[in-house]
Amino acid sequence: MEARRILVHSTGNAAGQQAARVKHLARATEDLDKVRNGAGGKCCNTEKKIAERIGVITRTRRVASCLRTDIGRDDTGRPTLGWHFDQQVLDDEAAADGWYALLTALTPEQADPGQVLVQYKGQGSVERRCADFRGPLAVTPLFVRHNHRVAALIQVSCLALLVFCLIERQVRQALGPEQTMVGLYPDNRRVRPTGR
Repeated sequence: MEARRILVHSTGNAAGQQAARVKHLARATEDLDKVRNGAGGKCCNTEKKIAERIGVITRTRRVASCLRTDIGRDDTGRPTLGWHFDQQVLDDEAAADGWYALLTALTPEQADPGQVLVQYKGQGSVERRCADFRGPLAVTPLFVRHNHRVAALIQVSCLALLVFCLIERQVRQALGPEQTMVGLYPDNRRVRPTGR
């Protein structure tokens, strides 16, 4: 089976990744400044302790790829810390923001990249129904004495869920591309119907 890779850029994902990076860098800057200012003091009096503290910061703040440090000693023998973020690494990470790949077995003749993306985005409705089937169903508790009645009750619940899914699918297809309808609320505002 041959797979085709389609690269997709999401501006929403890109903005979220950029905001997360800025947040991580700001927190790491704050932590590293504290270590630099406290170098040679009680808690960071050796190069090894400073290196350990930097290791904790790089792990917790997720800046290991871009942080460059220089641990040394001044003229008095006191440990010092110099650090900066590698701008080239930050630029490379920023260039990849928002990009993700979709793998599909569909050939270009069967579906163009836009159609593949629409099908990918539509997976949520199918997966939501699977979650409904696997998750707890809101049914009235019943007491049954025999196993075949338990099996019958489960079968009826599954059939009801199937009918619900089919009705929801038919309504969504009948709505067309707008995906909203009028009349669900007293003020007749246009809303998107959902099964929840």
